[in-house]
Amino acid sequence: MIITAWGGIEADFHAVYGITDLAGETNVRSWRWFRVRLSGLGPDTNWARTCQAEHERPVELHGAEADHALALAMGV
Repeated sequence: MIITAWGGIEADFHAVYGITDLAGETNVRSWRWFRVRLSGLGPDTNWARTCQAEHERPVELHGAEADHALALAMGV
């Protein structure tokens, strides 16, 4: 789901955190940094709407499983 929602996630990170180059930030920051900020996005964001549209709620990711999922989504 992260892959299909990437454009919206980039827009959310820009609107909420002021980050203009999310791909660049994820190259120099940890997965934990990304995961914490993704889980901190509120209900009125593209990410939340994408999750609701797929009948899910934003998921709080944990541990190695989350790191693996994010690595796959980012193509690492």
